[in-house]
Amino acid sequence: LALSGPGNIYFDDPISSGTTGGNSLSKSGSGFVQFMGNSLLNPTGKPGGGVTVSDGEFRVAQGANFATQGDDAVFTVQTGGALAGGGTIVAEQGFSITGTLTPDAFTHTISDDLRTFSTAIPASQAIGILTLAGDTTFNGATLAVDLEAANASDRVRVTGDVTLANSNTVRLGNWQTGTFSLLTATGTINGTVAANFRAVTGNPAASSLPPLHGKAELYITGGN
Repeated sequence: LALSGPGNIYFDDPISSGTTGGNSLSKSGSGFVQFMGNSLLNPTGKPGGGVTVSDGEFRVAQGANFATQGDDAVFTVQTGGALAGGGTIVAEQGFSITGTLTPDAFTHTISDDLRTFSTAIPASQAIGILTLAGDTTFNGATLAVDLEAANASDRVRVTGDVTLANSNTVRLGNWQTGTFSLLTATGTINGTVAANFRAVTGNPAASSLPPLHGKAELYITGGN
């Protein structure tokens, strides 16, 4: 399945893999694709299952699930692509992230004539948790997050191990002063913030991230 071009694609209903396997998905072009239901791209134990997001946004809406299983079921977000939303993505062979992760609780809406859509994220839907079920490598990735009052923030939750490689970036949108958990893992985090994250970008001005606290959670402290 190849999704390309500047247009936007909505899957309001689940997609089903069938039983034979051999399915893969690529997302290119500046538009977004949004999944609303509980979808399975490829069954376990079968060939196929790879997902590549090279451009645009791949969004799994709040409360939705997108799963890909099988021998080649690696979910890859390349430098020009973004993985967004507040849903759960399952990749049996793990995740490779060099692009952008944008957790939030937002869902694109579409008018009845299918020609207009909303793009601005309201403050009430800015904070979300994006769950990645599978071992995940961050290799030059960007975490695009909002930090709100009472230590509330966007978060990427990994059920598996995390590997931090090369230089990754945290990009702030809205922010408040506090201590925030941006990344959690049920397994171990391999690599250190000091070695594998660049300074924060956005607002406030660039500042260094603190070290990891323990093995499974990464914090940053915002400030004026």
